[in-house]
Amino acid sequence: LQNDPSFPPVSETEELRILDKETGTPNLLDLVIKKSPIKEINIYSVDWRQHALFGRLLRYEKNAVIDINKDQNNCWRRYIATKELSHLIIDRSREHFTGNAEKLVEYLLGTSDVQLDASLDSEHLAARFAAEILMPYKYNYMLEDKSLSTYDIAEMFKMPRKIIDVMRSEKYQEQRKEAYKDIP
Repeated sequence: LQNDPSFPPVSETEELRILDKETGTPNLLDLVIKKSPIKEINIYSVDWRQHALFGRLLRYEKNAVIDINKDQNNCWRRYIATKELSHLIIDRSREHFTGNAEKLVEYLLGTSDVQLDASLDSEHLAARFAAEILMPYKYNYMLEDKSLSTYDIAEMFKMPRKIIDVMRSEKYQEQRKEAYKDIP
């Protein structure tokens, strides 16, 4: 964060920095504080016994807490923090808040025929938003360049390889190009 005294306190560690000087990705913490009713965001590493849970957002009237499983590596921690921060921007009503964590986990794991609803749709949108924030479209050519390995791209953008694999998929690329086609 900037050293501007007008900004409310936000806990932030070097390894969870969203702003990356090399890639120029925006500081999402500042953006959320400026554009939402949330005025304080605390991010904590949590020792969860359930290794299936990577992170969670606890939203209150004027502040938010993001818990991230301490067992995740730096790339996953950045992605999870960005995804949870994304919820503070895109989720505007209670119907988008995940009220049933068990249903969400079943849906994400594909272990039952859970119907897509506003809260599950919001999870997909937040995941995509996080990927787009951490690897802006102007770098899409890297995803298409077969001489660059997924590992190299993941390392460069400090993102999980699994997310880079998804972003390199044909379906994601088609959707991404369609979304950005009219943007110079």
